[in-house]
Amino acid sequence: MTSAPGMSSKGAVPIEQIAVWATSTRAPADAPDAQRSIRVFCWPEVGKAWVRLGEAIAAAGQRFGHRVPDSGQCWMEGPAPQLRASLHGDGIIAEATLGALVQRLPIRLTLARVDHKPGSPSNLGQRCRSLFGECMGPYAAYLKKTNQTARAAALSADVDGQTRTAQAAAFTAIHSLVEEGGRLGAMRLRYWTDGPPPLPLELAQVMAEGVARHLDDPERPSPLWEAMRAKLVGHVRWVGASGRRRK
Repeated sequence: MTSAPGMSSKGAVPIEQIAVWATSTRAPADAPDAQRSIRVFCWPEVGKAWVRLGEAIAAAGQRFGHRVPDSGQCWMEGPAPQLRASLHGDGIIAEATLGALVQRLPIRLTLARVDHKPGSPSNLGQRCRSLFGECMGPYAAYLKKTNQTARAAALSADVDGQTRTAQAAAFTAIHSLVEEGGRLGAMRLRYWTDGPPPLPLELAQVMAEGVARHLDDPERPSPLWEAMRAKLVGHVRWVGASGRRRK
């Protein structure tokens, strides 16, 4: 992996060939006895996209002097502690800064959502197929429309062995289930195991959590979601044009 701000130099995949994906799973506000999984799949439109992310975060940290609030004051500290450390202000101010950064980044993304019962391992494979199918179908269509090939690697945070196996099987299965799925054949799943995640992976993690928070309360201002909408590829059935959840 080519060295760049926030990315490891280990591995053999060039940074411009890496897509990132992350999943937020938690109880939704309107169904506390259930679980909702939101997945974000994000890729660079140009080769320098992830380098620009590192440069922008470094510049923000220098501008604001790495002001970090006490733990718990900003929801972004959990999914993206490195990004949060460089963003000024608490709550909506920090989110607005990140939203503005996302708007300027040459990236695109797809989304997936699955609502399921907690503690049902027998449904793990089905859940993995649904999440990958909903994310990768629009990505495959994008590749056809733009006459591109898939990125070489799709990077995520590490998971347990059972989940890895289910995700690998699901990812292979959707190649034959989604239109233009054959275009995904060159892409391989990779997992980050080397300490703090790189900045692009943290970005995917905070975007997934941001979508989950937005669905919990569509009336709450969400500048990160507004920025994500401009980068979204494909039609998301579970939100309307305003970002509100469809019944």
